[in-house]
Amino acid sequence: MTDTITPGTAALRFPVRTHTLANGMRIIHHEERAAPIVAVHLMYRVGSRHEAPGRTGLAHLLEHLMFEGSQHAPKGQFDDLLERVGGTNNGSTWLDRTNYYETVPSHAVELPLWLERDRMGFFLPVLDEEMLEVQRGVVINERRQSCENRPYGMADQRLHEMLFGPGHPYAWPTIGYMPDLEAISLADARGFYQTYYTPGNAVLTLAGDLSADDAFALAERYFGDLPPGPRIAPPAPPADPAPADPAPADPTPPADQTPPAYPAGDSSGSSAATATATATATTPAGATAPAADATATTAAPGATTDATVTAAPGS
Repeated sequence: MTDTITPGTAALRFPVRTHTLANGMRIIHHEERAAPIVAVHLMYRVGSRHEAPGRTGLAHLLEHLMFEGSQHAPKGQFDDLLERVGGTNNGSTWLDRTNYYETVPSHAVELPLWLERDRMGFFLPVLDEEMLEVQRGVVINERRQSCENRPYGMADQRLHEMLFGPGHPYAWPTIGYMPDLEAISLADARGFYQTYYTPGNAVLTLAGDLSADDAFALAERYFGDLPPGPRIAPPAPPADPAPADPAPADPTPPADQTPPAYPAGDSSGSSAATATATATATTPAGATAPAADATATTAAPGATTDATVTAAPGS
């Protein structure tokens, strides 16, 4: 990979090594020994654009559900175990991806890997109607609080609808429409999870106080035996919206809605009008000219690669 440095700027350099497990899971490693910590970032290639009309908000709802525990780490243990070693964690959902991330002391790096393995491979046994209803209520309240009951809270949703048009996968909000959230069933949630939250649809990044060989070995230990999941075809590009018929030209100029500055018959403004009409601008050569018009204006399985990622500040 060739470094690109913008003249006059200090580039940010991130040497990375990559590896792909046999089940298709990509591993990215960056070594940084400045502090004895490791960041673990697991990204799934699924977001709101993978939803179907009528079931919007499903990806974001799954993000919430997957914080509710798994078969070997029941509800509450995920946070409790990480906090006991001084770690933190969170997650988010967007148009194209869902991510979960943890930061832990380097001696505890296996803990978040074990937790993410359990969330990836052993979540369905704990997903039931009660869990779904609890988190559905949480998400519906989040939508009311951040969108419907907030000044200008619906602006972003409306902008996406106007920008992308009906049926486009970027047109609906990541949090989903209220009727769709109310209609999501347990079968919908289970099917969505089984399709997208798999090793073959995930990228694991390990950055910090950890060597590449150790990182790849740990990834193999905790994720290598999980099945890859179904092969996901890239979504078909949405059709361009039909162009709207242009409005017919109106030959009648619009009436001037600006009221006159002076009553009819009042000539007190005539001198100002005359001065404005005859105003001139002097050129550098001393000649006069009419005043200017103020209105004019991916790697093969098992392969390991080295690369350097370079980004200019602010990119």
